[in-house]
Amino acid sequence: MTNENGEFQTGPGDDLARLEEEIVRAGNARCEEIRQRTREMRSFLAESASRRREEAGRMREGLSRFMGRLRQFGSELAAGGRHFRAATSKRLAARPAGARPHP
Repeated sequence: MTNENGEFQTGPGDDLARLEEEIVRAGNARCEEIRQRTREMRSFLAESASRRREEAGRMREGLSRFMGRLRQFGSELAAGGRHFRAATSKRLAARPAGARPHP
């Protein structure tokens, strides 16, 4: 324990006062260590969440591009199918009646 000047008291309770001071200092140091680790963990979690959001954004962009290409491919495939059917119809119409199709 300290007196009003902030000095350790001496006397019969001196050992007890020093023990109390050591306990308080150790407790304060441990609390500060826990606070520091808590700040570090919060910072780590915030960075981790930020990275996950960025990664999710990149994945959404990639998926959007892929879906766009898939739609484009589907459109081209449909157009090609229409073209193929039209060309086949013309060939069939130009063929003499009863003729076998060309393999």
